[in-house]
Amino acid sequence: MKVYLIRHARTRDAEDLLTQRHVTPIVVDSETLDKVEQVKNKIGEVDFVFCSPLQRAKETADLVFGKGNYKILDFIEEYGTPKEIIGKPRKFATDFWEVKHKKDKMDINWTPAGGESFASIANRVERLYQFLLKEKKFKKYQKIAIVGHGTFFRHFLLRVSDVPWTKYAQLIFDVLRKLKWDNLQVVEVEI
Repeated sequence: MKVYLIRHARTRDAEDLLTQRHVTPIVVDSETLDKVEQVKNKIGEVDFVFCSPLQRAKETADLVFGKGNYKILDFIEEYGTPKEIIGKPRKFATDFWEVKHKKDKMDINWTPAGGESFASIANRVERLYQFLLKEKKFKKYQKIAIVGHGTFFRHFLLRVSDVPWTKYAQLIFDVLRKLKWDNLQVVEVEI
């Protein structure tokens, strides 16, 4: 089964270079609308669409697939952002991860205040993976789309690649975080 991972459209917070909140809306401008058309052309018709419950993902899914033409899956929500960095400039968030918690972040069980551990994200990623295997087996879907979030999708790529979850933190910070995943960019994987 082909799975199209679609990162949500650009948001107001991202435009202002702030760490995103769960309620931030997307920017609907000509650039966004052009990218929506590119996504539609790239993936064509799909059997089903799943979406994160966060506003930016739902607004994106509405633009790409039509209002409400998707099923919300609460476990594909973006990673639990530490409350200390929400709404703060990116430099603040970078210092949080690269200076203040440089050692902590490599512990897969470390949970920042108001945030989420890598182990927790890995559990949600596994839940999505098992869900998709069942969808493939019982519903015989050939092509599905998921509208969600870059960080969660990076973790999902590790799972699809059979990387042990104990290696997630190291690979996320050393490799995958450096890979550019633009808003409305589509990554195709096979399940």
